[in-house]
Amino acid sequence: PESALSFATFAFFKIRFDEDYSGGKYWADMARKIIKSNPNKNKDSEVRVELLLNGTVDIHFMPPIDISSKMIENYHDAMKIGQVDSAMMCLAQAWRFRLFGGHNLSMILQSFEDRIKLTAKHSKYITKFVTLDAILLVELTGKRIDCFSVFGDSICSLDDLRPGAESSHDNHRWLHHFYVFKMLTAYWRGDY
Repeated sequence: PESALSFATFAFFKIRFDEDYSGGKYWADMARKIIKSNPNKNKDSEVRVELLLNGTVDIHFMPPIDISSKMIENYHDAMKIGQVDSAMMCLAQAWRFRLFGGHNLSMILQSFEDRIKLTAKHSKYITKFVTLDAILLVELTGKRIDCFSVFGDSICSLDDLRPGAESSHDNHRWLHHFYVFKMLTAYWRGDY
């Protein structure tokens, strides 16, 4: 079953670098067949494969709300086997797919506080990404919620998130996410 992750990664590369969507889908299906055909059912590999495929391949073939539901299933599976980092990533991605997939914003907002507290408890890194989505949600709904309370006094505003990103070992990914967020909020405000 460990080879399934290699096939899943190859599926992602086929789409990302070769723009070969049918090839990517083929290798994603192959990875899933390997997982399903294994009589020992390695849940650890299955969770990692699904997390990768849901976020990189399935986005081209499935509606975001369906991917969100799969991510919630993966979250529960990951928590059952103690894969907390993967579980938090699944939870963050599920929320993001609901946000961008046209799910009712009020419904997402209702679960916001619980989810951000849960991610903050387990991963400050993932919480920074979730916070950007939360700020966007607040912007879209007009509700006033303190999106930074989970950070205590260390991060109190959007401006406080950026310096940490610039000094982070994963700064390219974080800064990309940060500036995409800024672009989206400017677009929805009409500030472009």
